Amino acid sequence: MNMRIIAGQYKGRKLYSWNKKLPVRPMTDRVKETVFNVLSPYFFESCKVLDLFSGTGNLSLEAFSRGAKEVHAVEKNSLCLQIIKKNSHFLDSSQKFILHKKNVFSFLKKHLSSGSLKKDLNKDLISEKVSLLKKNKSSPLEFDIVLIDPPFKLKAGESIMTLLTQSDLVYKNTVIAIETCQKEFLNKSYFNFHLFSLKSFKDKKVCFYKTI
Repeated sequence: MNMRIIAGQYKGRKLYSWNKKLPVRPMTDRVKETVFNVLSPYFFESCKVLDLFSGTGNLSLEAFSRGAKEVHAVEKNSLCLQIIKKNSHFLDSSQKFILHKKNVFSFLKKHLSSGSLKKDLNKDLISEKVSLLKKNKSSPLEFDIVLIDPPFKLKAGESIMTLLTQSDLVYKNTVIAIETCQKEFLNKSYFNFHLFSLKSFKDKKVCFYKTI
């Protein structure tokens, strides 16, 4: 499967392709274009993007092309990380690309606002605490846009959204896009974040969340 950047500063750039040895399922151009069309109003100068399950960097590099100045990509597979580095060779010096060789769930749990997932806490108290933490962007690891494209077989969308929206990685202006298989259930709300757009395709869907 050939991958390319479809719009922006680096439009038309071909990316190193994935192969059967890689545990990835790259987002197709059609889906990617739809996702970034929905997100386009939220890209701005100095925009920071978090790419979870980054794979070979397909979404990270599209984000750079469309105006992001800093992208953090989380990916645990060593071969994928090597390909990301190859694919990012054309970025200019003003663009900051930070790779995190980590399991996404471990990465999210490390950044939980409460320090840990305490099951005995009242959900209303957690929500209130999260709301207070999100009033202003202050942490260096708070992101304006979060892209999530997990392996469908994990069926982990619900868990990821719950962890992410409890973390200090998001704030009141963060926008989240998550792709899942069509049949996978996702809530309309996760704490402060609410579904504002849903795009359906044959076997998949992309849900978009923000605070309202």
